[in-house]
Amino acid sequence: MKFKTLILIAGLILTISGIIYYLLGGLDDVKYSIQPASTYSLIGKEYSGGNNSILLESIFDQTKELLDSTFPEGILVIVNDESQYDGEYNNVWYYIGIIPNSPISQLPEGYSLREFNSKRVIRANIEAHNLVMPKPEAVRNRAMELAEKEGLELSRYSIEKYASEGVIEIDFLVND
Repeated sequence: MKFKTLILIAGLILTISGIIYYLLGGLDDVKYSIQPASTYSLIGKEYSGGNNSILLESIFDQTKELLDSTFPEGILVIVNDESQYDGEYNNVWYYIGIIPNSPISQLPEGYSLREFNSKRVIRANIEAHNLVMPKPEAVRNRAMELAEKEGLELSRYSIEKYASEGVIEIDFLVND
């Protein structure tokens, strides 16, 4: 009797977990495409250090607040420099910023303007809750496979654009 009850409970837990995973977008495929691009002009702050740092979280929160208060039509972005990733110490280099929707006359205090150039990008569109999003390495590996198949070479930069909750568009810049 106890064994049958355990099997029934385990089956129920698996079924509910599967439904939740599905509803959060865990079964949705990442969509990849090659797109034309131009210069990305961003207002932001540079960060170099541990991937789980309080400073990193603070810069992200400050930039999100700036977006909400000053650039409501802009897009929150994180630029990742893959060449500066140190897996052993979990160190990263990010440029956390905003792509403003229109030109700005003055930079906010403590922020700088950075430009990233590419004529083409490999774009990955992800629509899923943070809990079920694919790992960044898996997304980059698939982008590298597409680049190789098309005779392209990815640059060291990728730009994650946070358009809305649960929607991320990652542009992997292509070397010209």
